Amino acid sequence: MRSSKHSRSRDKNSSKGSAAARAGATRRTVILAVVFVLIIGALSGIAVYREYVKPFRTTVLEVDGTSIKMRYFLKRLAMSDELPISMLYTLCEEEIIRQTATKPPFNVVVSDHDIDQFAKELAGGENVAIEDGEFREWYRQQLNEARLSNTEFAELLRTMLLTLEIREHLEEGIPKTAEQVFVNMIAVQDSAVGTEIWKKHEAGDDFALLAQEYSVDPELKENGGRVGWFPRGVLDPIFDSIAFELEVGEISNPISVDGETFVVMMISEKAADRKIDDQSLRILRFKVLDEWYKEEYPNHEVRFHGFNNGYDSDTDAWVNWQLSRMRRERSDKEDS
Repeated sequence: MRSSKHSRSRDKNSSKGSAAARAGATRRTVILAVVFVLIIGALSGIAVYREYVKPFRTTVLEVDGTSIKMRYFLKRLAMSDELPISMLYTLCEEEIIRQTATKPPFNVVVSDHDIDQFAKELAGGENVAIEDGEFREWYRQQLNEARLSNTEFAELLRTMLLTLEIREHLEEGIPKTAEQVFVNMIAVQDSAVGTEIWKKHEAGDDFALLAQEYSVDPELKENGGRVGWFPRGVLDPIFDSIAFELEVGEISNPISVDGETFVVMMISEKAADRKIDDQSLRILRFKVLDEWYKEEYPNHEVRFHGFNNGYDSDTDAWVNWQLSRMRRERSDKEDS
């Protein structure tokens, strides 16, 4: 009897041990399953972050330590017809203007009121008053179409105002008189013909008669190659440098315009200080900001970034894919 009692006791203890073991195994299984789910979830989260979040937070441009992110870069690209690399340079110019405009010699200050007034001028036109309700609707549409936040759009308007202020400041420095040359040209479609013209002119043939004989440009052919007076900076740079190096009556070698057209140039007069005509002034005003920027750019530390080394081909391919997707979504939205 005593032996039977001990056997039942051992059976009970064994059953308890087995139950505990099963419970422990179950707990381990559950814990492992939870850990597995957490790992899978974490990996999925990392994958989502890498594909849908991180690329848009990538810095694509850095100017003097100020970063421009991929998300804003894509928004600006979608607003324009520019190629990605061209937009990078546009954003670079804008950032340099923002950093420079508020400093001497420009000292430009743009207030929130200035931005608001500028936006209303864009919405209604300079001479057209616009009601507050219409303006708010216009502003809403701009944000919607550009996919810009209110802060981003306001900053873009501010940059436009800063650019206008810098341009006006630079235009004030354009002189009203300058050294000028009177340019004559003959346009041909073969450099060998240009060389022939050069030889004939050197031999004593009249430039105007040569223009009437050889020029493929009807206007130059009719007026004997006369183009007009030009100060420095108005002509294309390659023409500009040659024009001011030539002596009066001297003819240039053939100058390639586009690979198919060549020009021979002759300077018939020079003036040390002549009044600049209105057309040349308009061209100088148009070019003044670009000329300033070319001189200002080397003063700044500019870095282009991407997913690998700089703005590389992989980054450009991803950008163009995203851009196509954004434009397709916009098109679908407009059609619906």
